[in-house]
Amino acid sequence: MHYHNPDIETMPRGDLDALIDERVRYTVEYAAGHSPFYRKWFADNHIAPGDIREHEDLLDLPVISGATICENQPPVTGHYLFKSASCDDIFTIHETSGTSGTPKAFFLMWNDWERYAEKYARSFASQGFTRGTGWRSVPVTG
Repeated sequence: MHYHNPDIETMPRGDLDALIDERVRYTVEYAAGHSPFYRKWFADNHIAPGDIREHEDLLDLPVISGATICENQPPVTGHYLFKSASCDDIFTIHETSGTSGTPKAFFLMWNDWERYAEKYARSFASQGFTRGTGWRSVPVTG
């Protein structure tokens, strides 16, 4: 078995759940503090962000649909209400293809790209890719 970050990828289940819960709390607090949409959404749904303590709590939250995202960005609104960072901190802006009607915009900061890079590195390492190996060096079974 290959690991990108053995400390995280092999941690005991309880420690992994604790890490996930810590990241859920951070994300919820960040959204409540930085996103106009989520600030209003929490209030409208009578949800105290601090009450969301673990990943299982997410199951009790109302689902936010793609339609909701479209309703909270231009051209419906004058602003991207899901945007949760200042323009100075945004590294890239992306949109979905809009196959469901209206493209949905999303904004990424540099640390988002670092997390994506780690996610892909973990995926590649789990499949046996290492520095200097290409896809041809990984046996294909099936």
